[in-house]
Amino acid sequence: MAAPQLVQLQVGEQVDRWHIDKKLGEGGFGAVYLVCSQST
Repeated sequence: MAAPQLVQLQVGEQVDRWHIDKKLGEGGFGAVYLVCSQST
């Protein structure tokens, strides 16, 4: 079974109510992003 591809988010992109501020890092299990909620 092939490993699934990671979703590449772009800084400044809006995903649902979340604004992507910065990519903090990535590894074998995924990526971590700093985000800000746009609902408040």
